[in-house]
Amino acid sequence: MKKTCPSCNSKFECNNTDIVNCVCYTVNLNNDALTNIKKTFSDCLCFNCLRNYNPNPDCDKVTKTKK
Repeated sequence: MKKTCPSCNSKFECNNTDIVNCVCYTVNLNNDALTNIKKTFSDCLCFNCLRNYNPNPDCDKVTKTKK
């Protein structure tokens, strides 16, 4: 599904109905970053904006599950 990122307004393909196959699934987010994103935005962010929230590749990965 095409979406517009609420952070940067870029268009991106969101695969939230099959989250394991969505590009966001590959982004490592620690719990603080995830909490901040949820408080700030009501919809999915694009890959680049997600990476900007947690550029440290060694951070703890948040477990993601299918809804």
